[in-house]
Amino acid sequence: MASGASGAARAVGLIALASASVLSGCFTFGRMEEESPIDEATVSQIKAGASTKADVIRLLGAPDEVIYNNKEHDVLNEHAYVYRHGTRKVTAMFFGVISFGRYDLRSDKVMVFFDSEGKVTDVASQYRADDARFGFPFGR
Repeated sequence: MASGASGAARAVGLIALASASVLSGCFTFGRMEEESPIDEATVSQIKAGASTKADVIRLLGAPDEVIYNNKEHDVLNEHAYVYRHGTRKVTAMFFGVISFGRYDLRSDKVMVFFDSEGKVTDVASQYRADDARFGFPFGR
């Protein structure tokens, strides 16, 4: 009987160890910023018809992207500057060898359009980087 009891005790011990390995877990949270933040008050200083490319660069810095206009077959005619900033928030759960995760990426984007003389014709903007949220890996 003693060997049967010790075998049962070992089986229970192995089951308990396996259960603890699989059921133990951890949570992790992370936040990443991409590119430089864009200040809405600074963007509002850019005025169509008055501001120039030099004014935009002085206020916002070098653009993340330059869009060229091939309208008049001049491939070096800068048509627009694009500025981006993103916030990514990550939530993850780890259970032994199984993991679940979720990330939310939201972005700010500003596009400044120019005429052929380098004067601003329009400014388009969207500010959503601050809307990024941590969340449970299951569901919204």
